[in-house]
Amino acid sequence: MVWRTINKYALTLLFLLLPNLLWAAPPSRSYTYTEVAPNNKIRAAEVTTNEDNIFNYLTRGVDTLADNAVTTSKILDGTITNADIDGAAGIVDTKFAQITTASKVSGTALTGLASVPSAAGALPVGNGGTGVTAAANTVGGIVTLIADWTDYFSSSTIVGWSASPTGYIYTKKIGKTVFVDYYITGTSNSGTTTFTVPYTSASAGFDTLYIVVSAIDNGGTRTAAIVAIGNSVVLVNLYKNAAPDTFTASGTKTVQGQFWYESAS
Repeated sequence: MVWRTINKYALTLLFLLLPNLLWAAPPSRSYTYTEVAPNNKIRAAEVTTNEDNIFNYLTRGVDTLADNAVTTSKILDGTITNADIDGAAGIVDTKFAQITTASKVSGTALTGLASVPSAAGALPVGNGGTGVTAAANTVGGIVTLIADWTDYFSSSTIVGWSASPTGYIYTKKIGKTVFVDYYITGTSNSGTTTFTVPYTSASAGFDTLYIVVSAIDNGGTRTAAIVAIGNSVVLVNLYKNAAPDTFTASGTKTVQGQFWYESAS
């Protein structure tokens, strides 16, 4: 009778624990039950020892993982989300692959331009002046951003030629420095000869700026001439010589030269 009671109890306990045994690694058992024979009996002490093994295992927690037990193969793909990563994780950038996809890095994330690769594209005006592009000139190891030249000829107010003179008035502005490269030729109809530039000159620092250039008056030979620009103006005055004298109001008139000035803004 005692044997039947113990056997029934053991089988019932095993049945109740079967789900846990299937879902988690079972504990080691100390004794193995054998077929009942005249000399083989299930002993109460052995059953108790096996029960203690199971009980101790359960009290440690079936779902408790051993150290270093979780590997990559045990993590379901796509289950780790941004919320699972602690804000103080401090993951170093060496853990990430290089970002090469376009539009993945915002300009506000950049703290310097030292690592911008050559020919990377246009840079904002605020990083180098009006019309700054990716073109650059290296002088003494220092990279200087180069602004685009713009032909202002068709927008300029040109005075001193009849009909339609031909030529160009290229301008380039870097910061407050304005560069001008001009060439105008045609039939003269006035001694006064002028053209306008797109940027107003500074109001202080100089009175009138005189620059030596070249000119041809009344179809003659090319000679040294003068171009002048005052302060707070967009008007450029041209003269046929260094005196300076105005041009002849007839014949072919050609002016050519380069100069720079400081703009008001």
